[in-house]
Amino acid sequence: MRIGIVTQWFAPEEATLPNSVARASVQHGDEVVVLTAFPSYPAGVIYDGYSQQSGFSEHMDGALVHRVKTFLSHDSNAINRFKTFASFALASARRTEVLANNDVNYVYATPVTAAWAAWWARIRHGVPYVLHVQDLWPDSVTSSGMVGQGLVSKVLHFLISLMIKPLYACASEIVAIAPTMARTIIDRGVPRQKVSTVLNWDADVVPGPQEATRPSESIRFVYAGNLGLMQDVETIVRAAALVEDCSNIEFHIYGSGIQEKTLVTLVDVLGISNVKFHGRVSRREMDNVYASSDFQLVTLADRPLFRMTIPSKFQASLANGVPVVTTVSGDLSELCIRENVGLPALPENPASLAAAIRAAAQLSLEARTEMSQNCRNLYSQELSPEHGLAAIRTSLERAARCG
Repeated sequence: MRIGIVTQWFAPEEATLPNSVARASVQHGDEVVVLTAFPSYPAGVIYDGYSQQSGFSEHMDGALVHRVKTFLSHDSNAINRFKTFASFALASARRTEVLANNDVNYVYATPVTAAWAAWWARIRHGVPYVLHVQDLWPDSVTSSGMVGQGLVSKVLHFLISLMIKPLYACASEIVAIAPTMARTIIDRGVPRQKVSTVLNWDADVVPGPQEATRPSESIRFVYAGNLGLMQDVETIVRAAALVEDCSNIEFHIYGSGIQEKTLVTLVDVLGISNVKFHGRVSRREMDNVYASSDFQLVTLADRPLFRMTIPSKFQASLANGVPVVTTVSGDLSELCIRENVGLPALPENPASLAAAIRAAAQLSLEARTEMSQNCRNLYSQELSPEHGLAAIRTSLERAARCG
């Protein structure tokens, strides 16, 4: 097949899904054409070796990559973010000639505005496309906190809904990243037969060696990731204060972000000694972090949008056989219960999280060993790159065949 990939983020950026779809397609013998922006994530600064210029293309790992100029910003300003997304939508839509001769186009839809080029190629040239929805618009915009609430949010919700309706309508296949997201898309009028669910994978995760669950006098609960408002790490710190009477429970926080100083201050204010901050670590260093973890903490703020989200750190935990304690309601909590890979707690509720942490710490070595094996089994069956890429290829082949 000749496959087009439309994505605002691509190598050398760490855009795991579109990067791995491109590599897998090349390895399968497909001709791959990528339409993307110049690399600038996460700092909003063009990478060394690149400069924004018209008509730029390069070969990367067997794929022909066309790059378009965009407005650069990755800050929290809503207007700047809109300019970034809109500039790629418009610039890529003007380059649909690179998509015109493909058998099928794949859209990495974060943001969903990246789909406009594939939509226009469908209208002008009849090329079908698969829409891989990563964050559900308009929900992710109006729930982000960048646009406020009230009338402004309602008007924006209405306008964005009108904007994305044709993108869904013209897609041959729509892939959601969680069951609740798929149901929500169907409830909004998309035919059921067009929608499937493929849980996200992380192609950069290498499953850790299968070792016996470590017996220890201390139980280590680890959070690794961004320390931002939406990650709600404050609930972890407040839960830690509620279990400080348990001398065998330790909390280790890896990462950085806008809330880091606030969280460090909160630990001092609460006067607790069971929380340690380690700063950012590399992916390679994370192997040792997982090896020394008894449970991973997966937390998010209490937003309806997050109930249809499965954070990427969940896949990494499973791959390394580390059970989770999570405050993410909806699909993730249900998955933890159904597959016995973790313990759920209520979002933004320190008392509930503290209770789940106490329950986890009291599990026998045998129970923790069973959960660890369940993690590895679930990863290989539903969240591994092999499983995810095979499912995406099935959607691409079906779209190319049926139009």
